Amino acid sequence: MTKLSNDNLNICHFRDCLLGKEDQQLLNSINIDLDQFRQHNAMELNKILKTKVNCLENNIKILLEDIINLLKLRTDGLGIEQLERPVQLITYANDISSKHKELRSKVATLEKEIAEYNY
Repeated sequence: MTKLSNDNLNICHFRDCLLGKEDQQLLNSINIDLDQFRQHNAMELNKILKTKVNCLENNIKILLEDIINLLKLRTDGLGIEQLERPVQLITYANDISSKHKELRSKVATLEKEIAEYNY
């Protein structure tokens, strides 16, 4: 059996230490790269989400403008012009509701008179 000299043992130990150090450096490098990759992905995801939020906000704005324009067209068609505030619309709605009640009452009265007249 061959005896290993002390120098040979020290060289092997030194080599093992170097390999351990290189392994640790490799792991550190991988961890740094992984953190950078995660940060980059998070930034990209945030950018995509912000773009989607902006698109949705623009769509909501456009829909609100369309709704307001359609509401103005409908109120103009009913003869209600120059609506400036929601309170005015509520007032007109209450007026329409009271007129409807009055007309129903008149119709009921007229139907009753017609029924009495036919007998």
